[in-house]
Amino acid sequence: YAAVKLSENEYGFKPVNGNYAFTVEHVRGNGHEEEHFVWNINEAISNFAPVQLTYTVQLTNPREEPGTYGEYDRDGSTDSTELYTNNSAVLYPVDSNGQEGEALPFPKPTVSYTVEPKKLAVTVTKVWDDFNDNDGFRPDSVTVTGVKTFPEADRAWQVSLSKPRRASVFIDQYTGEIKGRYERLPFFDTMFHLHRWLLDPSKSIGKWIVGVCTLLLVIILVTGLLMWLTNRKKPLTQSLKISCNKGWHRFWHDLHVAGGIYATIFLLAMALTGLTWSFSWYRTGFYAMLGVDASAGGHGRPATEQVATPRHQHHEAPDTTEATDGTRPHRHDQADGNRPHRHDRADGNRPEGVGRHGSHSEAKAAEATPRSGSNDRAASVRSTIYKIHTGGWGGIIAKIITFLAALLGATLPITGYYLWIRRLRNKSKNHRQHP
Repeated sequence: YAAVKLSENEYGFKPVNGNYAFTVEHVRGNGHEEEHFVWNINEAISNFAPVQLTYTVQLTNPREEPGTYGEYDRDGSTDSTELYTNNSAVLYPVDSNGQEGEALPFPKPTVSYTVEPKKLAVTVTKVWDDFNDNDGFRPDSVTVTGVKTFPEADRAWQVSLSKPRRASVFIDQYTGEIKGRYERLPFFDTMFHLHRWLLDPSKSIGKWIVGVCTLLLVIILVTGLLMWLTNRKKPLTQSLKISCNKGWHRFWHDLHVAGGIYATIFLLAMALTGLTWSFSWYRTGFYAMLGVDASAGGHGRPATEQVATPRHQHHEAPDTTEATDGTRPHRHDQADGNRPHRHDRADGNRPEGVGRHGSHSEAKAAEATPRSGSNDRAASVRSTIYKIHTGGWGGIIAKIITFLAALLGATLPITGYYLWIRRLRNKSKNHRQHP
């Protein structure tokens, strides 16, 4: 039945002969009584003709993390203490002669609600300082690869872009306004292109050369380690010692031998993981050994941000006027089929924010749409490979060790050629002295 406002705090339902079969009155409460609702039923009811009051509750401070909260108990039969809709519900029966019976308390009904993961779509403006694409490097399209959110409500979200590499923009999540942008410094970008493709614009020949050289490095490291194990004549402690006070020749020799042994395990780790970026056949086999499909989710630097829907091209600012956004409060039905009665319901304690007032929620980081299991597995493997390759597996200490190992590895060709040329000169000198 449609509600008819009878007074400021009273509504009537089902008009009958100038009166209403049902009225609901809201009593605000004061120092002597609690805030409550009074439901008056002015017609006879029975088990064969029951009446039912259906109402919807609104959460004043709902949870924002995805999940289901509370327990839905339609009639309070489970005695649940989570998210109950009222402090008490009391039946005051009145028989057909107008005599009031004994008050009968009702069990407390409870509700539950579900928070769905939110999807985020943003619009970005491509800004390139490329002299109107004179070099033809401008990408055809840019997509969102990740969104990094923060607990602070007034802090802009960081949206990662697919191109240029490691570029991102900071966006006001309420208005969609771009507040700033981040892009890797040109020096580091040049170093990256040199490392990956030898500055080859086509990225094909340079990548192939880097891959072949990396394969040769693996062979040299393995054979060098085998030579050290089989030809070692000094005690282990002496073989792993670098002498700095016995002349340059001894220093270069010890740096090549002992330094190479120290760096071998790290250099092998970097080389074997780096080959996954050079050769597709190696990447496929490497991933297969780890039980994942190399094509699942692409290959490259793993995004540390949560993945958002990449193909959306418009921004939807989060709605902060309704805290029930993303929740589905259940309806509560309460019925009785005994006698004509008056039903009082008092609202008081509201665990988990249940109550009558409008809702409020703080703006927090939105959850991104979760990916499929196979993509999650492949992404986890890619992340591990990247961390091993860059030394990100152990924080700043591991990165420093990886850097020193790479620096030491860079000296191995120099010291190796030095020892080889010196040996050739010694052989030539010995040959002239003893023809």
